[in-house]
Amino acid sequence: FTADVHIADRTVIESAYYPVHEMELSDWDIFYYRLFPAGDPHYIDYSQIRLNPADKILYDACRKYILPVGYQMVNLFLVDWSEENWGTLSFHDTLEFLYARNTGETLLWEDYPRDRYPSRVRMPAEIFETHVLPYFNITQEELRSHCGYDAETRSYPYRAIRGDDLTTWKNAMCEPEAMEIITNSNGTLTLRIQVYSPELKTDRLFCHDLTVRPLEGEDFQYVGNKVTYVSSFGLPPTISRFELDK
Repeated sequence: FTADVHIADRTVIESAYYPVHEMELSDWDIFYYRLFPAGDPHYIDYSQIRLNPADKILYDACRKYILPVGYQMVNLFLVDWSEENWGTLSFHDTLEFLYARNTGETLLWEDYPRDRYPSRVRMPAEIFETHVLPYFNITQEELRSHCGYDAETRSYPYRAIRGDDLTTWKNAMCEPEAMEIITNSNGTLTLRIQVYSPELKTDRLFCHDLTVRPLEGEDFQYVGNKVTYVSSFGLPPTISRFELDK
């Protein structure tokens, strides 16, 4: 296996050769290969090359609705919930991802007052509600009741991803693939998502149906999610980050 390093003008400035320790072509035409010995904690077990091009419409839908948030330390796509029953959905854990989608910047959580837990801060309501509320069909009052709003400080508790979380939160690499888009009679769209994991060398780690409500322009709301299949590897952790502090 040859790996080339490129600069902006696509000129190759460095090449490296690696022995392939293991390889496999899956039924879904994904070529999985391992460049480093099994069990080395510094590297993922497998990398992958997709042999067939993605459908552009399905890919663009996945890029718009799934990829800005993803599956790493956020349970938006990992638990069952709907507008009628929010279930165990953690609105808090979506904040930094939706903030980045809206602003193109990283949320600098260290700038805000500390909460009673050392790992948490008090996030001003203006920031939390500006970047979370528009993505869900939920009232301000309901969001405040659901998310621990403090009227005295006009803030919400918030816990960012911390470096040591990566050692306790065992989350395999997840790559979503939109398999189908269903147009519902109420104007919403349901995306049938199949998640594969190059790290675990599986084409079907789990599947979920995500329903969204397209709005004007590029705006939309998340309407509901339902996990429809889980492989023997299990789901990534579905807990809220707050539970790591207990």
